[in-house]
Amino acid sequence: MKRILFVLAMFVCSMAAHAGLDVNVASGSLKPLKMGGNAIVVFNFSEAKWDNKQELKYHYSNLNELAAQCPYEFGRKFRDTSKYVQLVNEESQAKWKMEVKVFNMDSYYNVMGFGLPGHVTKVEGLISITDIASGEPIATIEIDEVDGGRNVTIEGSFRDCFEELGDQVAKLLNKGK
Repeated sequence: MKRILFVLAMFVCSMAAHAGLDVNVASGSLKPLKMGGNAIVVFNFSEAKWDNKQELKYHYSNLNELAAQCPYEFGRKFRDTSKYVQLVNEESQAKWKMEVKVFNMDSYYNVMGFGLPGHVTKVEGLISITDIASGEPIATIEIDEVDGGRNVTIEGSFRDCFEELGDQVAKLLNKGK
């Protein structure tokens, strides 16, 4: 009985340890965003690599199609989670611009844990938040291997990754540090 309780306690501790955000403020402050306003999100894959080795476009032949879906996927959970910032589609309606610059992506096939096995895609990069009116930088957010969980297709895993990124960024903005 003691062993079972010990294993359960270790499981709960390991889950709590992995529950943190994979995004953090690298510079600046998110406090101005807590006043509320609209933002537009733009994705930049120009310097993106696959596994820090080859250009991303060689791994994803349909990268332009997938990149076009990123603002939608990012916004799906962002809109549900964000308390202060709302995403818009037109820069003329936005107060801030969030440029997501992807530097590295990688994926693996996960067969461990609960649920069905599937592809998991991870992303690394930076998000630069600037005030559109003044052009002044507000903050830079570092993305450290955000993954979106398992999906049966590689493209689905790609979309899930950016959906999870939107959720984590919204949580970070809600903290407003």
